[in-house]
Amino acid sequence: MPVEAYPDIADNYVNIISQWPGHSAEEMEQQVSVPVEIQMFGIPHLTTVRSESIFGLSLVTLIFDDQSVNDWNRQKVLERITQVNMPAGVVPQMGTDWSLTARSTGTQSGATIRRMT
Repeated sequence: MPVEAYPDIADNYVNIISQWPGHSAEEMEQQVSVPVEIQMFGIPHLTTVRSESIFGLSLVTLIFDDQSVNDWNRQKVLERITQVNMPAGVVPQMGTDWSLTARSTGTQSGATIRRMT
């Protein structure tokens, strides 16, 4: 049975990354970040929405409460991303799930083997 060596204290989050080369931060905010934010509001367990728009790039971070399951959060975000009306050529994508935890997987000659999951 997996045993966590340290409690996971990181927030459950999902990043949505969109690229639109050649467009200003203001255009990214108005035409990409804001529509993504609006579409994500109402997802259960969502506590915070943060966004950053720079030249040709939009990053929207969704933070969920501790009672949520990150795989479920990612599924709901993926469902809603498809409903966002984006300018031609813009395809929002979910960032990688970097939530790593150390788990004990067994012992060998008294040494504990650990793996990242």
